[in-house]
Amino acid sequence: MTTFMIAQCFVAMMAHAVSDGCSAGLIASMTQNFSATTSSGLPAALPLPASLDLTAALPLCEALRTLLEEGAMRLDARDVERISTPCLQVLAAAASSARARGIAFRLERASVVLAEAITDLGLATAIPIED
Repeated sequence: MTTFMIAQCFVAMMAHAVSDGCSAGLIASMTQNFSATTSSGLPAALPLPASLDLTAALPLCEALRTLLEEGAMRLDARDVERISTPCLQVLAAAASSARARGIAFRLERASVVLAEAITDLGLATAIPIED
């Protein structure tokens, strides 16, 4: 079982315990205007929502799993104003899974809140941030 799959199981249990199910609306809002590639053919960056709280962990996990299957891991994190530890665990697991598959993981334009959370929890190596 990969690190990402373990994180998915953990997040699924936590999300179910807190919200009694998955927030399909969050997945839809994360991906509604998302195109897998830009007009130049480069992978597009998936915009992360402002709130990545506990209830967002499972939808985030599912969205990142889709990106991983497509072979592109670019995330635009400039709007993140709130982040939970489970969402950071999902990001770390996704980055690890991407590296294991030889796929680049790019967390771009991280907000101050997200960058501080990553640093405070000692996850800077696990979740690299690009400007």
